[in-house]
Amino acid sequence: MARVFMLGATGTIGQATVRALLRQGHEVVWLVRPRAGVAGRLTVDDSTRLLAGATVRFGDVTRADSLAQDGIRGERFDALVSCLASRTGAPRACR
Repeated sequence: MARVFMLGATGTIGQATVRALLRQGHEVVWLVRPRAGVAGRLTVDDSTRLLAGATVRFGDVTRADSLAQDGIRGERFDALVSCLASRTGAPRACR
């Protein structure tokens, strides 16, 4: 089992990746903006429920201080997975 730090988990590919990691028994911690998802539709509560079994943390991946303090928190991770490549997170952006 690995500890995985995940970015971009609210998009189509990101959600599938988190779920696959969880099925394989990995521990997943993911960082998300307080208003995330396609067009910022996900609230904090929505994000908390989105990927059951994974640990959600709130911050801003574009700010190094937030990434370190809100996301990584000085903890050890075995891997970093980033699915930030899609601009919108919508299924059509993943083609």
